[in-house]
Amino acid sequence: MPVVDCGAMKTRVLFSAGAVVAGLLAAACVAALPGGAQTSSAEGPPPCDPIGTVTRDIAYGPASLQKLDVYPAAGDTCGTNPVVVWVHGGGWRTGDKARLQAKRVWARQNGWTLASVNYRLSDPDVPAPRRIRYPTHNRDVGRAVSWVYDNIDGHGGDPSRIALIGHSAGAQIVSSVGVDEDYLRRAVREAVCGVVSLDTEGYDVTQRIRGGGWGARLYRNAFGNDPAVWRDASPINHLDATDAPQLVIRRGTLGRQRVQIEYARALRAAGVPATVVVTPAYSHGEVNQYLGSVNDDVMTPEIEAFLDACFAS
Repeated sequence: MPVVDCGAMKTRVLFSAGAVVAGLLAAACVAALPGGAQTSSAEGPPPCDPIGTVTRDIAYGPASLQKLDVYPAAGDTCGTNPVVVWVHGGGWRTGDKARLQAKRVWARQNGWTLASVNYRLSDPDVPAPRRIRYPTHNRDVGRAVSWVYDNIDGHGGDPSRIALIGHSAGAQIVSSVGVDEDYLRRAVREAVCGVVSLDTEGYDVTQRIRGGGWGARLYRNAFGNDPAVWRDASPINHLDATDAPQLVIRRGTLGRQRVQIEYARALRAAGVPATVVVTPAYSHGEVNQYLGSVNDDVMTPEIEAFLDACFAS
């Protein structure tokens, strides 16, 4: 008979195969709570959902884009699966949490609960004084990660084992959230066991903006024109030995790769374990598209190994 483990409640409820239906399973977890009553959000996280239901547009803040989706890893356990927090790219001005490509199936097959996060964006059509800019993106993602830590056990995830993965602007954001103590309280930082950044130059915002070109305009839209802000926004300036291990994807022009190499060296110099995966044949978009694909034998196996070590630790 299958077993439903209702997370922190330490209660095990057995069902015959014919009785495993969504309503009965959900009711069983509720009934297993003290007094048989469901807790409200004000009293703490909801009871676990043992049937693997996807929950969309969970609000982690009051703004319309402060929402995330949760994809449970399996249908028969609660509060035991490692958690991957995914942060999309899009130049800090576009993108959406629903665009997961192969990542949803990949996470489930590996036994990971997946949380995909939206954050407020830097709309270039909004006048500069009112435009969303750094550090809002990072604060939003930090708030989302904190929500995951506080609530993910109600969706099958283990809050003590969290990894962050982001692409492009999302890679810059997760790198910042992973190393800058301004964004996560201590307990949440300690639960983050690894950070995967998929192809960004944003480790050093100052260097990227001073490099000029279209990319510099994109960065100014998100980070403004103050060099002091650029320095503060650069993850390379916030490293120390308490940071979680990182995996860096290296690709692109020589200048882009130079920033990625310098960041990996700075991580190691600070005492942070750093893994570099080189993907010379992939475009910037393909790095995002191919992650988790059964046809990718370049990135995906390396990232799986990194995450397995992260979650085991």
